Amino acid sequence: MLFVSLVGEEAGLLGSAWFTDHPTISLDSVVAEMDQDMVGPTYAAPGHPLQYYCRADHYNYARYGIPAAAVSRGEHLDYHEATDEAQYISYPDLARVSQMIHDASMTIANSDHRLVVDFPMPADPHAQCRQ
Repeated sequence: MLFVSLVGEEAGLLGSAWFTDHPTISLDSVVAEMDQDMVGPTYAAPGHPLQYYCRADHYNYARYGIPAAAVSRGEHLDYHEATDEAQYISYPDLARVSQMIHDASMTIANSDHRLVVDFPMPADPHAQCRQ
């Protein structure tokens, strides 16, 4: 397993874009990506007005055809504001979701086969994201 700490999501997914465009390992060896952000709802549906699919780090892996999942508890009123503080973290939920991510990651890592990708790989990984 490779743990990658990313920066610059809010500035345009800069860290995940850099890593996937300049990987330290072959992207062919990456079998999945798990992204925990604001540990909820699924906002990746086509046409969703908030465009989370295109705004989160998992997108940069998906654009290379790597199965990617983003787990989030959604936004709150102080999202991306100076008042966005630790009081909004539900530590019991964070622990529960982290355990779920651990269990899924271990299952994927120990599988004798790669995940099946049920969508076509983008023809151009640098084309504009469309949700």
